[in-house]
Amino acid sequence: MSPSIFARQKVALSEIRHLLPSFLYFPVRVLPWATKWKVTLDLRQGIENGLLICSLGFAAVKMRGRTPQHLSPEMWNTQLALLTVACSIYFVLTRLSWNKVAPTTDTSSRQTNQPDRPASPRFGEARDSRRTPILPPNSLSRSSYFGFVWMTVPKNYRDSADDGVLTGLITGPLMSAGFLYLSENAAAVTPPTNPLPAAWQIEQPKVLSNTQHPLTALDALLLSRRNLVNMATVCSTIVIIHVIASWMTERRHRRKVQVPEGEVSSVPRKEGRRTYLYALFSISVSLWVLCSRIALSEMRMGIWQNINYYEITACSLFFQFSLYISIRMAHHGFTLGELTVVCFGATVLFMEALNLTFASIWPITTPFIKTYRLPTPLLV
Repeated sequence: MSPSIFARQKVALSEIRHLLPSFLYFPVRVLPWATKWKVTLDLRQGIENGLLICSLGFAAVKMRGRTPQHLSPEMWNTQLALLTVACSIYFVLTRLSWNKVAPTTDTSSRQTNQPDRPASPRFGEARDSRRTPILPPNSLSRSSYFGFVWMTVPKNYRDSADDGVLTGLITGPLMSAGFLYLSENAAAVTPPTNPLPAAWQIEQPKVLSNTQHPLTALDALLLSRRNLVNMATVCSTIVIIHVIASWMTERRHRRKVQVPEGEVSSVPRKEGRRTYLYALFSISVSLWVLCSRIALSEMRMGIWQNINYYEITACSLFFQFSLYISIRMAHHGFTLGELTVVCFGATVLFMEALNLTFASIWPITTPFIKTYRLPTPLLV
């Protein structure tokens, strides 16, 4: 093989150009006399997370004019707006690297002491430098801010530069708000539009007639999707609780024990004790969510009011059960964001199957079939 081929390959690699830099650096100073900070942002992560946060905020704005019946106004906007604020705070704390800028000093003496020609690097050092990736300052320390489910360790997750937790927090509520918005628009038309596509040759959705004024299929779908928005925000809240609890526990343990970089000292080695602690924590979180639901109802704040007590308890328990089982079965297969999206989908299917079971076995307990899709023969 001619050596000119290798030369052409080197020239081709050197001609690669990038439209945008990998990292953005910008100075920040709160007050003119205060300390100056240098903020570093991964541009790809910033754009991705910014689009997600802006999309959720746009959904909250679109839902502002929707006032559900028998509930406080703007409850959907309140839930989505609070989640948007929480995600924005998480982005600022974890995706931005803050470094103090040292005061400028006289560099004339430093320049005079420098040799005219730098020392030639040795062969081994040059080879190691080619293998070592060039990272921005303090980029490695940001891995300590990766989110984890309670009683899990970094090796349980797929290797990635981003834990994807913002994707997991936003995807479920964003999709739920989109489905609810479509149902609200269909119900606002006079007369209401047919929820089934016109080209479908299929039976009409099932409707329960155990009340004096049974709900139509579109009204039942509308109420079910309000329940879906509540469930999505509950699951996102649970993930935030797990991440914060993991951070606080690990920080408390690191004050007592010196732990190597990348290791977790707060998670016990024994699998049985780890599962036992996770079960206790999951039950505690579920009880906290239930108490929050009761308190919000007493304060008439209009948040989580379209999901009843047994649903919010079953949803929180099953969601946390799915998180732990999935991360143990699919070892090193998910990031936290991917895990959250998959487990939220599993929770939706579980609650839908549970509601269908109650509607078929004990229809007197519910005024309508609570499914997030139309209860056609394709679903029932």
